[in-house]
Amino acid sequence: MRKLLIASLCAAALVSTAAQAHTFLDHATPGADASLAAAPAQLVLVFTDSLEGDQVRVELLDGAGHHLASNADKNVLVKDDTMTIPLPKLAPGEYRVTWSIDPHLRGHETSGDYHFKIK
Repeated sequence: MRKLLIASLCAAALVSTAAQAHTFLDHATPGADASLAAAPAQLVLVFTDSLEGDQVRVELLDGAGHHLASNADKNVLVKDDTMTIPLPKLAPGEYRVTWSIDPHLRGHETSGDYHFKIK
């Protein structure tokens, strides 16, 4: 009986830990605060956990806040924890990447943003 109780407590702890897991952006190319000499052809985001394309929302905005690209666009590739988004030709300037994980699909919403610029 004691072994059953211990096993039940361990299982409950594992389920609780898994339910609280959050997915975050681990790193990206171009990265946060990057200053690039040339425009990138794609945006590559690597998350801390595998994901499905509909679990995450990613958008690239120009300095004026205009939409330039997102994972809702065609030709986006999602493999395991990595999302690759083809980009239009970008002019020199400031850019903002925003991302969020759908709370209904992952349990908790996580989100963030970062900037990069092209000289």
